[in-house]
Amino acid sequence: MTDLLQQEITGPPVTVMIAGQEYPLAYPMAAACAYKQATGKSMFDPQESASLSLRTDPDRWLALLWAGLHQEVSAGNWTAPVTLQDLRRLRIADADLAKLDAAVWAAFRPSQPARKERKETADPNAGAPGEPAPLAVFAVKPATIENAESTGSMPVHVDVSD
Repeated sequence: MTDLLQQEITGPPVTVMIAGQEYPLAYPMAAACAYKQATGKSMFDPQESASLSLRTDPDRWLALLWAGLHQEVSAGNWTAPVTLQDLRRLRIADADLAKLDAAVWAAFRPSQPARKERKETADPNAGAPGEPAPLAVFAVKPATIENAESTGSMPVHVDVSD
Protein backbone atom coordinates (compact mmCIF):
# COMPACT_ATOMS: atom_id res chain seq x y z
CA MET A 1 0.00 0.00 0.00
CA THR A 2 1.39 3.39 -0.90
CA ASP A 3 2.02 5.99 1.79
CA LEU A 4 -0.52 8.31 0.12
CA LEU A 5 -3.21 5.63 0.15
CA GLN A 6 -2.37 4.72 3.75
CA GLN A 7 -2.66 8.40 4.74
CA GLU A 8 -6.04 8.68 2.98
CA ILE A 9 -7.33 5.67 4.90
CA THR A 10 -5.88 6.43 8.34
CA GLY A 11 -5.35 10.18 8.24
CA PRO A 12 -2.06 12.02 8.67
CA PRO A 13 0.63 10.34 10.79
CA VAL A 14 0.45 11.11 14.50
CA THR A 15 3.45 11.04 16.82
CA VAL A 16 3.76 11.37 20.59
CA MET A 17 6.64 12.34 22.84
CA ILE A 18 7.10 9.97 25.77
CA ALA A 19 10.07 10.32 28.15
CA GLY A 20 11.94 12.43 25.60
CA GLN A 21 11.43 9.97 22.73
CA GLU A 22 9.12 10.50 19.76
CA TYR A 23 6.99 7.51 18.71
CA PRO A 24 4.43 6.99 15.94
CA LEU A 25 0.89 6.42 17.16
CA ALA A 26 -1.66 4.52 15.05
CA TYR A 27 -4.56 2.14 15.53
CA PRO A 28 -4.43 -0.70 12.99
CA MET A 29 -6.10 -4.01 13.83
CA ALA A 30 -2.95 -5.11 15.69
CA ALA A 31 -3.56 -2.22 18.11
CA ALA A 32 -7.16 -3.34 18.57
CA CYS A 33 -5.89 -6.84 19.42
CA ALA A 34 -3.33 -5.43 21.88
CA TYR A 35 -6.02 -3.33 23.58
CA LYS A 36 -8.32 -6.35 23.89
CA GLN A 37 -5.44 -8.40 25.31
CA ALA A 38 -4.67 -5.70 27.91
CA THR A 39 -8.25 -4.89 28.94
CA GLY A 40 -10.46 -7.78 27.82
CA LYS A 41 -12.63 -5.25 25.97
CA SER A 42 -12.99 -4.27 22.32
CA MET A 43 -12.08 -0.69 21.51
CA PHE A 44 -14.55 -0.90 18.59
CA ASP A 45 -17.51 -1.40 20.93
CA PRO A 46 -19.31 1.96 20.87
CA GLN A 47 -19.97 1.83 24.63
CA GLU A 48 -16.32 1.01 25.33
CA SER A 49 -14.92 3.73 23.08
CA ALA A 50 -17.38 6.26 24.53
CA SER A 51 -16.05 5.55 28.03
CA LEU A 52 -12.34 5.77 27.14
CA SER A 53 -11.28 8.87 28.98
CA LEU A 54 -8.14 10.04 30.69
CA ARG A 55 -10.30 11.66 33.37
CA THR A 56 -12.71 8.84 34.15
CA ASP A 57 -10.53 5.78 33.51
CA PRO A 58 -6.81 6.55 33.20
CA ASP A 59 -5.88 2.85 33.26
CA ARG A 60 -7.91 2.03 30.13
CA TRP A 61 -6.72 5.26 28.52
CA LEU A 62 -3.11 4.16 29.12
CA ALA A 63 -3.96 0.79 27.54
CA LEU A 64 -5.32 2.66 24.51
CA LEU A 65 -2.13 4.75 24.28
CA TRP A 66 0.02 1.62 24.66
CA ALA A 67 -1.96 -0.26 22.00
CA GLY A 68 -1.47 2.60 19.54
CA LEU A 69 2.30 2.51 20.05
CA HIS A 70 2.55 -1.03 18.62
CA GLN A 71 4.65 -1.31 15.47
CA GLU A 72 5.28 -4.25 13.18
CA VAL A 73 8.87 -5.35 13.85
CA SER A 74 8.78 -8.33 11.49
CA ALA A 75 6.17 -9.99 9.32
CA GLY A 76 3.19 -10.45 11.61
CA ASN A 77 5.01 -9.60 14.84
CA TRP A 78 3.94 -6.43 16.60
CA THR A 79 5.45 -4.86 19.70
CA ALA A 80 5.31 -1.55 21.53
CA PRO A 81 8.56 0.33 22.17
CA VAL A 82 7.32 1.08 25.70
CA THR A 83 5.62 -1.43 27.98
CA LEU A 84 2.28 -0.76 29.62
CA GLN A 85 4.07 -0.99 32.99
CA ASP A 86 6.57 1.68 31.87
CA LEU A 87 3.69 3.95 30.87
CA ARG A 88 2.16 3.48 34.32
CA ARG A 89 5.47 4.55 35.86
CA LEU A 90 5.63 7.87 33.99
CA ARG A 91 5.54 10.84 36.28
CA ILE A 92 2.45 12.87 35.52
CA ALA A 93 4.45 16.09 35.81
CA ASP A 94 6.85 14.88 33.10
CA ALA A 95 4.12 13.82 30.69
CA ASP A 96 2.21 16.52 28.88
CA LEU A 97 -1.09 14.71 29.30
CA ALA A 98 -3.16 17.21 27.33
CA LYS A 99 -0.92 16.76 24.26
CA LEU A 100 -0.84 12.98 24.70
CA ASP A 101 -4.63 12.85 25.01
CA ALA A 102 -5.11 15.01 21.90
CA ALA A 103 -2.69 12.79 19.95
CA VAL A 104 -4.43 9.59 21.07
CA TRP A 105 -7.78 10.87 19.83
CA ALA A 106 -6.33 12.26 16.59
CA ALA A 107 -4.88 8.83 15.82
CA PHE A 108 -7.81 6.78 17.18
CA ARG A 109 -10.81 8.49 15.60
CA PRO A 110 -10.03 7.63 11.96
CA SER A 111 -9.80 3.96 13.01
CA GLN A 112 -13.26 3.76 14.55
CA PRO A 113 -16.02 2.17 12.50
CA ALA A 114 -18.42 4.78 11.18
CA ARG A 115 -21.36 5.17 13.49
CA LYS A 116 -24.74 4.93 11.90
CA GLU A 117 -26.41 8.29 12.24
CA ARG A 118 -30.16 8.34 12.61
CA LYS A 119 -31.49 10.90 10.20
CA GLU A 120 -34.77 12.50 10.99
CA THR A 121 -37.04 12.46 7.98
CA ALA A 122 -39.70 15.06 7.52
CA ASP A 123 -43.25 13.81 7.86
CA PRO A 124 -44.80 14.18 4.40
CA ASN A 125 -48.22 14.66 6.04
CA ALA A 126 -47.11 17.47 8.34
CA GLY A 127 -48.71 20.84 7.84
CA ALA A 128 -46.89 24.10 7.46
CA PRO A 129 -45.48 25.66 10.65
CA GLY A 130 -48.32 27.11 12.68
CA GLU A 131 -51.00 25.04 10.95
CA PRO A 132 -52.58 21.96 12.49
CA ALA A 133 -51.39 18.70 11.00
CA PRO A 134 -53.89 17.15 8.58
CA LEU A 135 -55.69 14.02 9.62
CA ALA A 136 -54.07 10.89 8.26
CA VAL A 137 -56.28 8.92 5.94
CA PHE A 138 -55.70 5.22 5.57
CA ALA A 139 -57.35 2.99 3.05
CA VAL A 140 -57.95 -0.34 4.74
CA LYS A 141 -58.70 -3.30 2.59
CA PRO A 142 -60.53 -5.95 4.56
CA ALA A 143 -58.62 -9.21 4.84
CA THR A 144 -60.09 -12.37 3.45
CA ILE A 145 -59.34 -15.75 4.94
CA GLU A 146 -59.02 -18.33 2.21
CA ASN A 147 -58.95 -22.09 2.70
CA ALA A 148 -60.40 -21.87 6.20
CA GLU A 149 -61.04 -25.25 7.79
CA SER A 150 -64.52 -26.25 7.00
CA THR A 151 -66.94 -26.18 9.88
CA GLY A 152 -69.87 -26.24 7.57
CA SER A 153 -69.59 -22.54 6.77
CA MET A 154 -68.26 -20.59 3.84
CA PRO A 155 -64.99 -18.61 3.92
CA VAL A 156 -65.35 -15.67 6.28
CA HIS A 157 -64.85 -12.05 5.31
CA VAL A 158 -63.09 -10.32 8.23
CA ASP A 159 -63.13 -6.53 8.61
CA VAL A 160 -59.91 -5.37 10.27
CA SER A 161 -60.74 -1.67 10.45
CA ASP A 162 -61.27 0.08 13.78
